[in-house]
Amino acid sequence: MKTKTTAAPSAVLFALVRVVCISALLSALLSVPFALTLRAAPYIEYLYPAGGAAGTASLEVALGGKSLDGASEVWVSGEGVTGEVLEVREPTAAQIRSARERDEMASQTARLRLKIAAGAAPGVRDLRVRARSGVSNRFRFEIGSLPEVAEAEPNDTPAYAQPVGALPVVVNGQITNADRDCFRFHATAGETLLIRAKARAIKPFLADAVPGWFQARLSLHRAGTGEKIAEADDFRFDPDPVLLWRVPETGDYTVRVWDAVSRGREDFVYRLTIGKLPFVTDIFPLGARAGANASLTVRGINLGGERGAGDERQRAKGKEIRDKGKEQRDAGKGQRAESAPPPQETTLIPLPSSLIPSSAAQSPRSPLPAPRSPSSDGVLAPLETVRWNVRAPAAGGVHELAYPVLGAPAGTVNALPFEANATLPEVFERAGDNDTPERAQRVTPPVVVNGRIERAGDADCYAFTAKRGQSFTVDVMARRLGSPLDARLEAGPAAAFNRAYQRARADWEKRTGTAAATRREQQRAQKKSAAAARRRDPAEPLWPVLQNDDTKDTRFDLLTHHADARLQLTFHADGEYHVTVTDAQGHGGDAFAYRLRIAPAQPDFDLRVTPDNMSVPAGGNVVVQLRATRIDGFDGPVSLALDGLPAGFALGSAQVPAGRDATAFTLAVAPGVPPGVYRPRFFAEADLPVTGADGLPTGRVRRVRRECFAAENLMQAFFYNHTIPVAQSYLIVREPSPFSVAVDYPKLLAKTTAAQRATGAAGSATAGAAAVLEVPVNTEVEIPLLITYNKAVLEKEAAARTAAAKKPAKPKKPPAPKKPPAAGAAAGGKSSAPAPTAKGNAFAAAAEKKRAEAAQKAATAANAAAAGDASAQQKPAIGGIRVMLTRAGNDMEIYPAEIEFGETTGTLRFTCPSARRAGEEGVFILVATRTLRGRRTEVIAPALPYRIVEEPPAKKRGGRDRR
Repeated sequence: MKTKTTAAPSAVLFALVRVVCISALLSALLSVPFALTLRAAPYIEYLYPAGGAAGTASLEVALGGKSLDGASEVWVSGEGVTGEVLEVREPTAAQIRSARERDEMASQTARLRLKIAAGAAPGVRDLRVRARSGVSNRFRFEIGSLPEVAEAEPNDTPAYAQPVGALPVVVNGQITNADRDCFRFHATAGETLLIRAKARAIKPFLADAVPGWFQARLSLHRAGTGEKIAEADDFRFDPDPVLLWRVPETGDYTVRVWDAVSRGREDFVYRLTIGKLPFVTDIFPLGARAGANASLTVRGINLGGERGAGDERQRAKGKEIRDKGKEQRDAGKGQRAESAPPPQETTLIPLPSSLIPSSAAQSPRSPLPAPRSPSSDGVLAPLETVRWNVRAPAAGGVHELAYPVLGAPAGTVNALPFEANATLPEVFERAGDNDTPERAQRVTPPVVVNGRIERAGDADCYAFTAKRGQSFTVDVMARRLGSPLDARLEAGPAAAFNRAYQRARADWEKRTGTAAATRREQQRAQKKSAAAARRRDPAEPLWPVLQNDDTKDTRFDLLTHHADARLQLTFHADGEYHVTVTDAQGHGGDAFAYRLRIAPAQPDFDLRVTPDNMSVPAGGNVVVQLRATRIDGFDGPVSLALDGLPAGFALGSAQVPAGRDATAFTLAVAPGVPPGVYRPRFFAEADLPVTGADGLPTGRVRRVRRECFAAENLMQAFFYNHTIPVAQSYLIVREPSPFSVAVDYPKLLAKTTAAQRATGAAGSATAGAAAVLEVPVNTEVEIPLLITYNKAVLEKEAAARTAAAKKPAKPKKPPAPKKPPAAGAAAGGKSSAPAPTAKGNAFAAAAEKKRAEAAQKAATAANAAAAGDASAQQKPAIGGIRVMLTRAGNDMEIYPAEIEFGETTGTLRFTCPSARRAGEEGVFILVATRTLRGRRTEVIAPALPYRIVEEPPAKKRGGRDRR
């Protein structure tokens, strides 16, 4: 009789256990991405250094991670970078003990050697290693064009500050023991320097720490006196710190780097850039019509470059970029290459630009502060303003824009997001005052408005006309496009806006005796007065003013603060309506730009596939997850299609059902697929509802098919999960497994039908790949299993064991003879000569004979299983098979199937005792494992869809207690 191994305890006991064990469970289970919970794929925790300069002939990189056994290859996306694995080191005994104390697995380390060609394009690459168990996750590795140095300890104090040499320079460092790294450099008066640390940009999320990333902090000091000049631990909403500093006096200065909360660990890796380099702080507008020319105002430091022959040089640069872009497009017409950029990156074509007169170059918000005053936002220099003309990409969406500074080293200008709008007309916020409803700027939807919250307390009001029954989306794109604006939206009928504003102003003036109300006071009063007005006149076709502050957009999972606002409006009457945009924190300035979309809903979706590094044996299955972001109310099903692979791969039922955001399925690989590395491409298909120009639904749908991207699944701070797209996904097909497991659908159908007749339950399980198993509450369900053995693999295993058994044992070396005793001792003392070794050799021979006999028995049993003759198997067994049900929920009572190796059938039993789960749908994943001589083989059955239904009437009448 099989024993129950997973059961649902009582609610009280479960809650107590969860409270007591939560920290251990989080450390042990949640510090690894989901893909690793089903298979031990290689995992890179850190690289040091995390970058190198183009032209480096030999760069040694330290790697820390897990499941690195047999690591043999290094893959780097793009052209011009090659690598090799020099060695893999196992953790020491002390590291293993330390990891056990934290309920973790000790990390392995490896040494890599990279070669970076002189012509390697600068930018961030994906670095992976291939080991015995598959391909690792990607880790960001940056190719630079500046000289680079590595930190050298001791450099913890200013007295031991490490000289970095001539500027500009990139310093590679690591905060391992909660230390502080100090670097000394020489600067000339009047120069504007960029001091920037990339830390979170290298490893965006830490699964097991709070905050969930390496929060680097910078401070700038005079080298002689140690006097602090500035300090920063971020740049606006980006956690990586930036200092923009105008050098007051020629001399030596010191930069100090540390973790803001004084932590230290090996994955706290950073790249510190110091030099007279360009840096773009903000642009306006944040987007343009797709394919159209746009004139942008760009602010930052060192943007002038060499402009003696500016326009001609820039035209030449533009032609070069256009030619390169054409080459990339031509190369991408076939199968997507490994060097293809991520979907959000593109090249914008620069047109002739001009330098705005110096009278306009000084930003009114950024006066040059006193040189010795610490800066809260890291800006200690006047900002230049230049005009840049660009042609936006023809494809809609968010792209990366890098300002082309002539004379600047390649890849040294930071890129900013830029939106290309493919469908809607665009207008600009008008010059003058639109702060109040009375002065609202009139716009005609559908429209995108480019505006700015120009000063603290500013409000931008827009008026438009809508008809009864129309539905509009009002959406602010700001933080997603690099703006520091923390947007807040208010929308409602014009009368409600005017009445609320007037009452708020009157109340404020009466209470304070002043004629000027702060925006925050107005907002508080407005909300109360609008609600009161509606109560006084319920027949008036108004609703209270609607408000929204933050709306999360999972397509932008690298954002640390989702601060863009969004409203869905359905109009109940014809009339005039108002929308107001403000900053929720009352801030403002030239950088606080936004794009306000007022338009009929445009239902859409974004689909991502995880994991990005799948590994599966030929003839097996691998679990794949889909995550959909639904846009503007789209709620229909989304299907996945596969391309770029030869015959022999099957997706099964790969669809995100209607009304859901995520699902899982299995990708099946036929037995005849050759082992190797494959690069799949994924496409998503869905029927999107069509909305008319008047904002009313038409009742029609349009079928769309678009490429979707694989993503890495990252965890932040024990709890939050993020899916970040990667440039290329990999599918590793391994050698076939010795066995496979599947559900015996005909028997399952027969059992289900018989059980329904006995209990009076409704529903069925349909035979076939798309079968849906109906699970009644409080009813034991049996899943019949079929085990199939791979004869060729078993014979190969048996032959290997037989050969190992026949291999003669290496003779043991006799113990080294001891030194002969002194003459006196030899005459009268005990002899110290070594004992004869014949007896020891006899014991060794007997032990070897026993091992050979055991191996022969195991080989005989394996051969019998391969031939299908289960009765010929003899003990000892060569590893049993255990089949477990996963993705079933914590409250499911599960009895795994324990199957002797060689048996071809088995039964897995489980019960759902929770009535609250009735109506739930999902998929079960059946995982079969076999452990033999310390080696674990794991295979996955095709996914089994399920639906939980209510308890059968017969059992309800029996009065059984239900949860």
